[in-house]
Amino acid sequence: MIGFEHNVGWYRAVVQGVPLPEAWRKVESPEVIRQRLRGELTKWNSALQGEVRRFRPLCQPNDIHSKGMVSILIALVSCEGYEQVIHNGVDICGVHCRVSQYRPRCEPGDQNLGQHVQ
Repeated sequence: MIGFEHNVGWYRAVVQGVPLPEAWRKVESPEVIRQRLRGELTKWNSALQGEVRRFRPLCQPNDIHSKGMVSILIALVSCEGYEQVIHNGVDICGVHCRVSQYRPRCEPGDQNLGQHVQ
């Protein structure tokens, strides 16, 4: 049975400087690379298991093969998990990475600039 979360806000953050192993870039599809990165995030940061709801590299899927590192957008369920990663960073692919608040691109005058999304 598939469960759905209704009216749940997520906290978005950006993991900076995530390394992309060359072996992955040579042979894997963009979707497989994304899945491997997500697996690495939960493998190296057990406190994030069950916290991460959205996960996507901040580049075009076909560009991922030409990048040595990438930033990743994550959406977390709890404010506590969000504050923890902002304060402590995360480990991914054996490297410690800084995490910052996600700031969406917006048009001048846009009032929706918060990190909490509903």
